[in-house]
Amino acid sequence: MVLSRDTIHTFKQFYCKEKSEAELPPRLFLGSILPIFLGLFILYLLRPLKLKRYQALNLLKYKTWAFVESLSKCPKHGLHNPFKSPERYLLYGDISAKAAHMLSLPKVSDFFTRLIQRVSPKSYQQAFGEVYVTQKFLENFSGDQVRFLARSFAVPGNHIGQQSHGYRWPYGPVSIITPFNFPLEIPVLQLMGALYMGNKPVLKVDSKVSIVMEQMMRLLHHCGLPAEDVDFINSDGKTMNKLLMEANPRMTLFTGSSRVAEKLAVDMKGRVKLEDAGFDWKILGPDVEEVDYVAWVCDQDAYACSGQKCSAQSILFMHENWSTSSLISKIKDLAERRKLEDLTVGPVLTVTTDAMLEHKKKLLQITGSKHNHLR
Repeated sequence: MVLSRDTIHTFKQFYCKEKSEAELPPRLFLGSILPIFLGLFILYLLRPLKLKRYQALNLLKYKTWAFVESLSKCPKHGLHNPFKSPERYLLYGDISAKAAHMLSLPKVSDFFTRLIQRVSPKSYQQAFGEVYVTQKFLENFSGDQVRFLARSFAVPGNHIGQQSHGYRWPYGPVSIITPFNFPLEIPVLQLMGALYMGNKPVLKVDSKVSIVMEQMMRLLHHCGLPAEDVDFINSDGKTMNKLLMEANPRMTLFTGSSRVAEKLAVDMKGRVKLEDAGFDWKILGPDVEEVDYVAWVCDQDAYACSGQKCSAQSILFMHENWSTSSLISKIKDLAERRKLEDLTVGPVLTVTTDAMLEHKKKLLQITGSKHNHLR
């Protein structure tokens, strides 16, 4: 979709003033229209690096009853299971095949790659990596592969006619909460995994990047995904927490900060699966080899996607043998090539310069630590 200057001006006029409920723009939900207010969210998507006075993401705290009611209609034995509606395993195999084919088309792949770049500071290659991994995931679960996920087992008993059977069973109503750093890959993989097994998920993607998954949802609907199988909500954290407390899903999958993860573990009484934040070490032993490759990996892990990824390099420890090599200078040269223009590095919006300098000062107090100035 190409947005003209007139379109942007219209968005500014519409979204920068209070709106009555009758004026609220429509939003896709359960295949029908649910009015919710996205505030300055659209402006953020249009010019994410030139926000000026439009920096706030003003999401209305709208009522969650429709989502609660929708989840409550899903029984705990799921939308399908090995005994109920087994044809849906094949349905999702077909959906995966069609969606994988769509993402393999250069026009579609480029669209999602550019869309990811719109909302997340990644180079084209880093953003394309998300699309590629997602396409390969869907390709892997085409055809019969979905029902093979539900393969059961049987164990002989003590006498004739006695057997122990085990089945892979869905939870039923579930929720998925995903972060900003992988707008396509994380939500698609987690959402499809839930759907394959017969769960009914409500999906919340970080609102700063949720336009990517909204477009992917439209693609999945085009490929045959039943509109009623997934609820897609766009809200702030407090509204989503309220929804979880009211809907009480049987499992919540959360990827994000450890602080929120700890709160969810308490609120949901342990019915959570967590992938929270971590502090990643890289340790180089005494053998100095492949210096160019090691420097490239260190640079990629520290600065690609502005360090906001699972393999991020939080701190580097190296044996003193490496100090005599050209490793540090090579990392410095690689890091200096990165610039905002091609999104090989992104702006820091949530940490002040003073805080960074104070952190650097503390790090330099560690025995053996060194500081390398980048231009």
